[in-house]
Amino acid sequence: MIYSNNGDVFCEVSVSHKTGSTEILKIALAIVLGLAATVFVFLIMPQLFFLLFVVWAALIFWIRLQNIAYEYSFTSGDLDIDKLISDYKRKHLMTVSFDQIEIIAPENSFELNAYQYGQYRTYHYDANDPMLKNYVIVANIDNAHARIIFTPNDKMLGQMRQFAPRKVVTA
Repeated sequence: MIYSNNGDVFCEVSVSHKTGSTEILKIALAIVLGLAATVFVFLIMPQLFFLLFVVWAALIFWIRLQNIAYEYSFTSGDLDIDKLISDYKRKHLMTVSFDQIEIIAPENSFELNAYQYGQYRTYHYDANDPMLKNYVIVANIDNAHARIIFTPNDKMLGQMRQFAPRKVVTA
């Protein structure tokens, strides 16, 4: 957390996205397909041996791209969410202003009961870790209702609560 000379607050949190069962299944399926291609080349067409290098290089590159982390940056009323892909690429996902936010509350808390009905687009930018506590942002983004699931730490929640105490519910 950094305070600037003009009173702005900057807080940044980075969380690694844990690989779930569907991602593990995709990786295992890709490896099985790579092994099948290897067996096919060795048994049927050995003259295409050089293609195995391309297949396995692409497979390893694709598996490395499955390593994902999310970075949340809170700066004086704006929450920026970025996706870090395998320490290779950074992609800006969205910026949410506190003017757009209706509530920030822990996932499955009773404060979110009023927002469970209706047409909400859900964005999952969380750590996918049952040991960490997820929070839900209910906001109006581009004239559409949205639920953003993310995993902030206590310092970031404290700064958000200090900025807008009526909008941030902590457990």
